[in-house]
Amino acid sequence: MKKDLLFIILIICLANTIIWGIEIKAESSENVEIIQENYYQEEEMESNVELEVAFEEISKYIIENDIPFDFNWNGFVNYYNLGNYNNVQEYKEIYYQLFQPSEDEVYTRGGNNQPWYYDTGETLPLEPNYSEYNLMGIVKPGDLIYEAKGGFHITGHIAVVEGIFYSEEYECFYIRLIEAISSGVCRGVLDDDRINQREGHIIHLTGVTDEQRMDAIEFCKSQLGKSYGINFAYPESGDKSDWYCSELAWASYYLTNGIDLEPEFVQQGPLIQPYEIFLLTSPEHGNEIAIENIPQPFYSPYDLSASVLSENSIKLIWSNDNGECGGYKIYKSTDLEYWYEIGDTTNQEFIDRNVYTEVEYYYTVITYDDYGICSNPSSLERIIITPVLLERPRIYSIV
Repeated sequence: MKKDLLFIILIICLANTIIWGIEIKAESSENVEIIQENYYQEEEMESNVELEVAFEEISKYIIENDIPFDFNWNGFVNYYNLGNYNNVQEYKEIYYQLFQPSEDEVYTRGGNNQPWYYDTGETLPLEPNYSEYNLMGIVKPGDLIYEAKGGFHITGHIAVVEGIFYSEEYECFYIRLIEAISSGVCRGVLDDDRINQREGHIIHLTGVTDEQRMDAIEFCKSQLGKSYGINFAYPESGDKSDWYCSELAWASYYLTNGIDLEPEFVQQGPLIQPYEIFLLTSPEHGNEIAIENIPQPFYSPYDLSASVLSENSIKLIWSNDNGECGGYKIYKSTDLEYWYEIGDTTNQEFIDRNVYTEVEYYYTVITYDDYGICSNPSSLERIIITPVLLERPRIYSIV
C-alpha cells in the first residue's frame, strides 16, 4: 500500500514537471516572438525616422531650386517600400541624381540667357547650322533625341522629332522638335550646334511604322502649351495638365499604340528617366546612331534652277560636287509645309510634267549614296507657269 502511494506521488510530480516545462517553453516562445516583434517595430520606426529626415531634406532642396515636382509623403514612402533599396540613403541619392541641375554652360547665340533653339514656336529665330553632320539625311519624324547634357533639373533630356520644315525668312530647311522643358511643352530646333553642346544622340525606334510615328507626333502636338511638372504616377491619358520630357515621349507612343519605351529591364528608379529610354538603344533592343557614327554629309546639290518648257512641264537642272553617287531625289511643294517626292534619277536634271498654270511650285533636290544616306536639301527654287496669251490670227483679204 505504501509503495503504491509513493508511486502515485511520483507520477503526480512528474506530470507537474512536464506541465511546468511546457508552460515555460510556451512562455519562452512567446517572449521570443515579442522580442522579435519589438525588434522589427524598432527597425521600422528607425527606418520611418530616416525616411522623414530624407523627405524633409529633399523637400527643402526642391523648394530652394524651384523644381516643379509633385512631391508628397505617401508617394515617397510607397516607392521606397516597393523598391529594392539597401537603405534610405541609397533611396535618397536617387532623387538627388534625378534633380541634379546640368553642369554644362548655357550656350547662346544672339546674346539671350537661354539657348536659342528652345521654345521657338513655328518660326525659326536664327539660321541653324547643318555644316558638320548630315542630320536632315538621317533624322525622321517620330525619332527621339536623347541629350546627355539636358538641363531643366533632371538628368538628360528627351525630345520628339516633329519633322523637317522650311523657313522663308532664312530660306532653309530645319528640323523641328516637340519637347517638355521648364517653360512647358513647346517646339524647338535641332541642329549641329545643339547636338554638340548637349551631346545629342538620335534614337530610331525599330519596328515602328510610319503611322505609329505620326500618331506619336499628333499626341505631342495635342499637348503643346501645357506646363512642366514632375510626378510619380504614370499617365493614363493625355488629359493631364503638365509633363516632363521623357514622360511626354513615353506617353506619345504608349498611349497611342501601346509601345513601351521603358520596359522593366531598363527601369532604374521611380520616374521615367531619359537615360532609361536611351538604354533601349543597345543592339539587342534598338538602333541608335551616336554622333561619332553619323556620316559626314554629302555636299548638297547646288545651282538648282527651274525653267518652263510648256504649260504642263517644268525642267529642273542642278550641279553636284559629290562625284559618283547613288542618285538624286526631287521634292515638290505648293505651300512650303507638305513636300512630296516626285522623282528619283541618276541624272542632274528632271522634268516635272504634273504641273498647272498659275500655281506656285517649290522644288528642292537631295543626293543619296549606295547605302541610302542622304545629303541635306539643296537651296529652294520657286517658279510659276504663266499662261501665254496667243495673238488672234489676222485675216487678210486679197482683192
